[in-house]
Amino acid sequence: MGLLGGVIPLSAPLLLQEEVSLAVGLALVGILFLALAAYLVIMLSVENYPAQSTPAFKAAGTTVLNNRALALGSSALLRAPAIRGGITDVLNRVVKLAILIALCASSSGRAQQAPAPWPILYFDAEGLHAVYPDGRRAKAPGWDFRVASFPTWSPTGLWFAYAGNEATTLELMNLSGERRKLFASNQEFVGQFSWSPDGKLLAAVLVRGPPPTASLAVFEVGPGRLAGRYRVPGVPSIVEWSHDGHKVLLAADTAVFVDALTSVVDTVAAEPVCPFWAPGSDAVYYFAAKHPPCGDLTGFLVRRPDLPQPTRLLDRDQLSVLGLAGEDVLAGPMHLLAVSPSGTKLAIWASTTSAGRPASTIRVYDLPEGSSLALDKPAGVFRTDALIYALQWGPDEVSLAGLTASPEMELRIIELRTGTWKTLAKLKYAPDLDIMYLGRTSMSWTR
Repeated sequence: MGLLGGVIPLSAPLLLQEEVSLAVGLALVGILFLALAAYLVIMLSVENYPAQSTPAFKAAGTTVLNNRALALGSSALLRAPAIRGGITDVLNRVVKLAILIALCASSSGRAQQAPAPWPILYFDAEGLHAVYPDGRRAKAPGWDFRVASFPTWSPTGLWFAYAGNEATTLELMNLSGERRKLFASNQEFVGQFSWSPDGKLLAAVLVRGPPPTASLAVFEVGPGRLAGRYRVPGVPSIVEWSHDGHKVLLAADTAVFVDALTSVVDTVAAEPVCPFWAPGSDAVYYFAAKHPPCGDLTGFLVRRPDLPQPTRLLDRDQLSVLGLAGEDVLAGPMHLLAVSPSGTKLAIWASTTSAGRPASTIRVYDLPEGSSLALDKPAGVFRTDALIYALQWGPDEVSLAGLTASPEMELRIIELRTGTWKTLAKLKYAPDLDIMYLGRTSMSWTR
């Protein structure tokens, strides 16, 4: 009985997995009960077996002849002539078969599911929505986008953060509707925010004014307390944690990073730029732009802390050859690049309206550690007849989710292995909504 009792807890996680269907779960329960029934039948048959059929054995110098005096699992019980091969052997075979069937069923159920462990969040004029890459809808608590915005998944997928109550609160929520409040104020507004790679910290820009001034607040998510606060220049529209989890990059009219360990605030560029961290968190790549943060690009540079000046990698003419600058390229949107969760891949896109027809090109790069990124050598190039307002990597880093318009606003994903696009949802927006501003902040798949 103890052996079978140990199997049920072992199999319980299989029954609780969402990927395993109800039919498979019921079948597994049936198999376990059959095993239990077989075990009881065996025990009863052995216990009622005539005493004279039980062979004698000696233990500690004493001969035992009565099988009712034998403990379960004793050598005499294992040699009961009514059970060929032994009770334990038969029981083990039944139990192993049950576990094997359960594992096969579980693996089959998982193989039919989408690769991403959590859905894509997006919001429009009808509220918050959540959809899996295979098109399945997830239950999500709805809200009016005018009083809650910027849903952003944590790296673990357990919570997403958002600015609530007309951007006067910073809150957490899961898909069950459970909420936690990290910050609330009647004097400051919540701007952009970003999760640390381990999901334990949340950095948020807090704005007060007029005239508008900003600070960076870092919250410890577990205990729900403020870990640090730093004055920063301007009102940053880009906030990104470094991959080592030590620094936060911010960009507006100027770009700086805040070291959360030393509280040092260091300047990356004294001009409007569109920056992102190098894989080793020891350098910052950025596009210089005439209009913050990413409009009308004029160059591509890298800034290393050990060098007094940034290194220019490409100028405006070279960016034009790559289709990243020029008269036809849209002056925006808010982001024109997306770094994968591991920091090893980069997607850069550009949208054009040449001859009145929308078109976009996505270039995917492998980010080298310790060497400069070559923008003229992408690992893959993908195109679509639509404007792209935002892109985000999937957790598996083999697909991208995009917010596109052609002319309808749609949430789509592209599988990078095949280059195929799939529409997941059509979005509805109010006529006066600034889509160019919302862009990346109106959807979230990974942090």
